[in-house]
Amino acid sequence: MYKESLPINCPLSGAIEDERLLFRIFADENVIENNFKSYVSLHPERDHYKANCKAHGISLFDTKEVAISYIKRNPSLGNCIAEIEVTRLW
Repeated sequence: MYKESLPINCPLSGAIEDERLLFRIFADENVIENNFKSYVSLHPERDHYKANCKAHGISLFDTKEVAISYIKRNPSLGNCIAEIEVTRLW
């Protein structure tokens, strides 16, 4: 469940509710709650993030292959990929 308060006009108008399998890049295989924190949570000192809708989200990828291509272009993102099933709670 999403825990953060979102700014006005967030989520963006093109956002859709969906149930699907997504992929997330991690630095290592030890997945912890901090791996799912937004830029707003990770950097509370950056006031300009608070009103930026995208700064309240996290990066997820539609396919494992897309996640791998991001890692190849920027290895500092991490070297592990997790499959995440997104479902509705109600």
